[in-house]
Amino acid sequence: MERSADHSTTEPATDGTDGDQTETAPDRTDTGAELAQLEDRWRRALADLDNLRKRYAKDLDRERAAETARVSAAWLPVLDNLELALAHAGSDPQTVVDGVKAIRDQAVQILSRLGFERHDEVGLRFPVQYVIRPRTPEHPDYRGYAGQIAAGRVSVGDEVVVLPSGQRTTVSQIDTADGQLATAHTGRSVTLLLADDVDISRGDLIAAVADAPEPIAQFTATVCWLAEKPLRIGARLLLKHGTKTTQAIVGALDALFDEQNLALVPAPESVELNQIVRISVQTAEPIPADDYQVNRESGSFLLIDPQGGNTLAAGLVGDALAPLHLKELV
Repeated sequence: MERSADHSTTEPATDGTDGDQTETAPDRTDTGAELAQLEDRWRRALADLDNLRKRYAKDLDRERAAETARVSAAWLPVLDNLELALAHAGSDPQTVVDGVKAIRDQAVQILSRLGFERHDEVGLRFPVQYVIRPRTPEHPDYRGYAGQIAAGRVSVGDEVVVLPSGQRTTVSQIDTADGQLATAHTGRSVTLLLADDVDISRGDLIAAVADAPEPIAQFTATVCWLAEKPLRIGARLLLKHGTKTTQAIVGALDALFDEQNLALVPAPESVELNQIVRISVQTAEPIPADDYQVNRESGSFLLIDPQGGNTLAAGLVGDALAPLHLKELV
């Protein structure tokens, strides 16, 4: 039997390419040209940035020089007037004092023109901490009122009012551990002696007559709750303002500050630890408090647990959240 001799086989292509597909090699000439163009643009951008920086530095130096010249020109008259005051220092003392006051007013006006408005100073706020009556042979009639000046200043001869009674009198003497003073300023611990024998006790406030705060027994406040136990409407607490402590009731929870959404949640049922809330407070005795926006020292207070004496909240008199213009969540 005759076998076929045609047993030839076709080997498959091993070059990994299809017959009708060709791979195009990248054009190295075009790529190099593109890279060169990008590098050129990058270098131009760096040069432009460097020129901008140099131009900005020159403009800044020019503005600084102009501002220095403007401020110097504004203050030169003050310096001239001070030199005139020193030249007449040996003349009538009252004339020198009047001249210095005029220079001060001039300086305040210059600061205002330069954009630094002067806020009106708060008058004297002096919480009475101790009533000193030694009743010794050396000081048989000594009656002083010791404490630290919370705001303003006080001078011998100033007219003051005692709050909450409303009695008016005059400062006759200012004593310190280092001797007597003619004037004392904020933060100084002093003992005030008054011209009249008025009824004053610890917790009262001696204030300037011109802007004395009105004693209040019901007011709006902003508090940060610091206790684990939630705050609820009707809570009976102690309120410490300055050196005075009185009973207080939380009348309402007006709005809770939502720090996540920067908004107010009206009428919350309770206030948890570290939350900030606007409340209404009723005190058993009126307190001579300023709004916190007017004065921080006389506008702040603490809420205290009447049983344990722990501090439950730090409070600010007034609506401290109002300047934030927060929206209310419905």
